[in-house]
Amino acid sequence: MVEVSSRQKHIQYSSRTRAMTDHAMRMQKMRQALQRTIEKLPKSAKEDPEFRAIADMARHCSCNLVCPRASD
Repeated sequence: MVEVSSRQKHIQYSSRTRAMTDHAMRMQKMRQALQRTIEKLPKSAKEDPEFRAIADMARHCSCNLVCPRASD
């Protein structure tokens, strides 16, 4: 029974980790697309406070995923 519970936890956390890494990847792709789009704007538009706020959000961001070691 302990093995079944342990396996259930492994599956549950593996699925959650996958969802989080997929989300992080989608966010990174969105930031890159925003950066490419902003680069195409005329200089006057880039100086607009709204576009500057978007540009700040689109800056590269890194994250570290830490997964605890599974106890066997």
